[in-house]
Formats: sequence, C-alpha cells, structure tokens
Amino acid sequence: MAWCHQCSADVTWSIDEEGNKVPLDDHEMRDSGPGRYRVIQSGTTPPQVARVPEEVAAMTLVDHRLICQVGRR
Repeated sequence: MAWCHQCSADVTWSIDEEGNKVPLDDHEMRDSGPGRYRVIQSGTTPPQVARVPEEVAAMTLVDHRLICQVGRR
C-alpha cells in the first residue's frame, strides 16, 4: 500500500495501457466523470488498468490526482 505525499490518503499505484503510472484512490469510486479506470489485470504488481470513457456509466476507480484536496490548491 502507498499513500499520497500531499494528503496522506491511501492510493494504489497502477499502470495504464500506455505504460503511465496512475495513483488510484483506495476509498473513492465514481460512476461518471473524468479520470476513471477499471482493473484489467489484478494479478500483477502494479495492477494493469484501462481508462473508462466519461460517457460510460460504470462504477470505477478514480485517479487520486483529480480528487486530492491538498494537491489541487
């Protein structure tokens, strides 16, 4: 487990389809909006994720960088 160095929230570092590191918030899920991901391979470290389009209504994990209250100031 890891944490945000700005606000100390729990995050899970993952890798998206382009090979970018994405910190997923461990306590936030959303069914709409930007910065959402679904896990496509969980048996790996870090987990592999795929971006979910904004128009798709599905409960998904959220990129912590978009919701961090400290980091957004």
